[in-house]
Amino acid sequence: MHIGRASKIAAGILFILAALGVSVPVLLVPLGLAVWVLGEAL
Repeated sequence: MHIGRASKIAAGILFILAALGVSVPVLLVPLGLAVWVLGEAL
């Protein structure tokens, strides 16, 4: 598993969403699942 890589991707995505003013808490669950799947795939 590439936890470090997935964490960096998640942090980057969250930073971009926060910068855009998107409601981050609402997106945490689907984003977390997506990052987990990508992390397992990579």
